[in-house]
Amino acid sequence: MPREHIDREAGCSNGPDLIGRLRDRGLDLPCPRVPVIDRDGRECMRGVYFLTTRDRRCIALWLFRRDAERAQAKGHQASKRRKRGAGSEGAE
Repeated sequence: MPREHIDREAGCSNGPDLIGRLRDRGLDLPCPRVPVIDRDGRECMRGVYFLTTRDRRCIALWLFRRDAERAQAKGHQASKRRKRGAGSEGAE
């Protein structure tokens, strides 16, 4: 994925900084350079980031953990509401 696409998809204006932070968190995110023709008609080399199989597994694990934490927090909040509701029933 070229940097411009990363900026657009991630909703950021500094794709290389985002890539750096993801690499700091353990992703590889290789960036092979491929030949392209620039707007002036000259051949140049463009970096294209991609996720390795390991990167994809790491991201899947991060998302799984995030979702589990959210579900646990949601369950904790519902439990608190039930306890508050149970305490008010005896007051009548």
